[in-house]
Amino acid sequence: MYRFFKLVCILILNIFSRWKVEGREHIPPQGPLILVCNHTSYWDPVLVGCAMTREVRFMAKAELFSIPVLNLILHVVGAFPIKRGQSDRTALRTALKLLKDNEVIGIFPEGTRSKTGELLPFKSGVNMLAYKADCPILPMAVINARKVLLGWWHPVKVIFGKPIFFSFKDSRPSREELEELNEIIRQAVQDLLDSQVKVKA
Repeated sequence: MYRFFKLVCILILNIFSRWKVEGREHIPPQGPLILVCNHTSYWDPVLVGCAMTREVRFMAKAELFSIPVLNLILHVVGAFPIKRGQSDRTALRTALKLLKDNEVIGIFPEGTRSKTGELLPFKSGVNMLAYKADCPILPMAVINARKVLLGWWHPVKVIFGKPIFFSFKDSRPSREELEELNEIIRQAVQDLLDSQVKVKA
């Protein structure tokens, strides 16, 4: 079902928008992976999933799973809930199990959609997941996601950066080190956004 849903979404994107993908060569072909992306639109997970060469299991806010039709779609694509505003150990355990099985986890660390398009501060979950899983992080950026259905004159772009590798095997990182890790990941996404020439609306 995942592949069918992805093909349908790609068809919609190809018909109604001019979307482009850059940096696919940076995607590790196998092994556990954490995708980290900016978030400005409900189209972000669709664009990320369609651009990715591997299946992605997204963390999605728990409230979305209470919406009947959306709940079905989320389960079809393998998403799992996370409770915002608190430490969700269940979501962390689910993510770690998936990564142990060499799957790809998709996260929007801002925790909500940015209304201005500017990258918001990252929540602390992604750094803890990176520490626990000890796997590469792939920074991403989606440009103009809000304009997916506004026609071909509004280019939409998905950009993959180079994987970030961390190793915590020797010692447990301090709180300061985890905060620094969060900022390194955020800066990698910001650099992708900054590297793009602003597309005229």
